[in-house]
Amino acid sequence: MDLICNVKPKACYNRLYVELWAPSKLSFCVDSRLPVTQDIIKFYELSFDCNLMYGRLKYASMLYCIGQYDQAADMLNHCESLLGPDVAHYCFCTGRSYFHQPETIDRKTLNTSTVELLNTSSTLCVKFCKHELRVVPEHLQFEMYRTQTQNDRNERKNELHIWMDMVVIDCVPFLYYLQYLVYSQKGNLPRRLLAMFNLMDYINQSVYAEIRKGKGDYETIAYRGEPKGHMDSALHVLAHCWELENRPDVAWHLYQLSIDLYPTNNIARKHLVNLTNKQVLLK
Repeated sequence: MDLICNVKPKACYNRLYVELWAPSKLSFCVDSRLPVTQDIIKFYELSFDCNLMYGRLKYASMLYCIGQYDQAADMLNHCESLLGPDVAHYCFCTGRSYFHQPETIDRKTLNTSTVELLNTSSTLCVKFCKHELRVVPEHLQFEMYRTQTQNDRNERKNELHIWMDMVVIDCVPFLYYLQYLVYSQKGNLPRRLLAMFNLMDYINQSVYAEIRKGKGDYETIAYRGEPKGHMDSALHVLAHCWELENRPDVAWHLYQLSIDLYPTNNIARKHLVNLTNKQVLLK
């Protein structure tokens, strides 16, 4: 946490350029059926200097959404290579805060600037505002509408919960989810399944899932330990993977587990309704 507290505002100017300008220009290009221009690409690349994976994952998400799957796969593979035991993970969202700062970070601060540490040794949860929906995978866009009922609104604490009006997901599950989507489009079954299993392993650090083999048996999922960061969003994207694998029963349990963890301001209920409607239409 000390690492983040020492950040100077100037270090994230490039990230703000990406969030405020590049998505708007990209939306114009998409709506006008124009090719993505090099200036948009350059603005995304400028954001790489703000954090280890934040800007790179947004860039990979943009590439996926415009159908540039080979380039997206390359960027995601690079992001995965940046992960390691010496990487710090932070989330400052009220109700989802999470801090994991290895001891190696404390030692690095003696000889390395804060900006360089942010660029090389830390990750933050990824946020997308409403004008960035063009660069967000469709299933993940639902996270922006998590506040559905009056009870949801009563649970919110004004500006402290402003993040609930955004799409927010932690870097590591977002990485694996994007890999799953990209390799699905590329028809690469081994890499697709590896991405999904990596996502499952990440979630298993807070959630225990046991798959029972045998006809007629259902998956049993039980909560274990304290959830870290945006575990609800991670569960939702994993559930989507299982939906795409034609296993709505597993997806159902994952959505239900998300509701058990966070009963309010949780879009999982909407996903359950959509999942039920899909199954009714298939019958």
